[in-house]
Amino acid sequence: MSAQTSKPVHSDARKTSPNTARRLFLLSCVRRTVQLAVLALFIGTARLGWTLAGEPLLSGDLSSSLFAGTVPLADPFALLQKLFAGHAPELTMIAGALLILGFYIIVGGRAFCAWVCPMNIVTDAAASMRAKLGIRSDWLRIHRNVRYGIAAGALIASCVTGAAAFEWISPQAFIWREAVWGIGMGFFAAVVGIFALDALLL
Repeated sequence: MSAQTSKPVHSDARKTSPNTARRLFLLSCVRRTVQLAVLALFIGTARLGWTLAGEPLLSGDLSSSLFAGTVPLADPFALLQKLFAGHAPELTMIAGALLILGFYIIVGGRAFCAWVCPMNIVTDAAASMRAKLGIRSDWLRIHRNVRYGIAAGALIASCVTGAAAFEWISPQAFIWREAVWGIGMGFFAAVVGIFALDALLL
């Protein structure tokens, strides 16, 4: 019987090929364009009065918005918080949440984080810097299932306080509010805080 020998794995085999790297770079550019475009639509509507067919182009916020006064868009979790808080949601919010939920089922639940959420730009920049500088980032280990506990806690807090609790502490909501209405020290403090947390601890 001949002994089986394993072939050594060269480090080059683990490297990303030029074509793959190019595709990933183009995909990242498209994602950034979409994220900034969505943010620009909110800012243009809120500050410059952009309209489409006589209606606000994109009014509201990341929890619940209305495109051109016709197409409702709503975060399903924000709808749950409102229900737990004891408030009857508007029909437009229910329709918007169902629309977004259907989109998540077809495309994937992380589509919002990757393509819309402004915080993703900050966390991706932190990850890139961490990789380039070789910074150790496992000081604070958080299990993936913790998010379910946070979601349950937010719903319970909404029920107790009578308000959508998570929206008051949500980092992405804070960055959005500051980007659309502020661009002051609050915005830079939020960006620097989230960047440092993601780069050094998580």
